[in-house]
Amino acid sequence: MKYIEDYTGVLSDEELKNAFLEYEEWRVTGILKDGIMRDLNKKYKSETGVNLRIDGVIEPLLYEIAKRYYGMKG
Repeated sequence: MKYIEDYTGVLSDEELKNAFLEYEEWRVTGILKDGIMRDLNKKYKSETGVNLRIDGVIEPLLYEIAKRYYGMKG
């Protein structure tokens, strides 16, 4: 079984940064533009049949950013 963390874990640092900027813009405007976060959800849905809400993508994304910041594995 695939998890959304399987998708966030393979993003490059630049992709994570851009996804965070999309998230930040969404918090300000209430509109999530087309980009990395939507692409993650589309790919996840196409492979698993599960359509996540935006918070289902945000939490794993922020977790991945924090893990890399602190140099943690796994």
